[in-house]
Amino acid sequence: SRNSRELDACRRQLKQIKGLKAELIETGFCATCFPEAKAPSLDLVIHNADGTSHRVNGISSNDLLLITEFLAGETKHKGSQGRETPLKDHLPRLRQLLGLLKETR
Repeated sequence: SRNSRELDACRRQLKQIKGLKAELIETGFCATCFPEAKAPSLDLVIHNADGTSHRVNGISSNDLLLITEFLAGETKHKGSQGRETPLKDHLPRLRQLLGLLKETR
């Protein structure tokens, strides 16, 4: 199914992320564990060196690819069908994913 392909893609992409302690929370993919889920959803938890963590709900393999490219110092994002876009165009999403949004008071 499309969902299991996406889950496999996310697991593979997570292994490519270097320099960041991150884990995939797959409970949203399991109807037994998460019966109220309307649609399967994966979460990403990033564990920071200071002991804090940051969780993002509803991530995709494309999100994990963005993180991989960013940490590798890439300047381009390789999208579907081989399309490339400047990685800087994806900074708002990267900030969300990495927990780099400024605190609002």
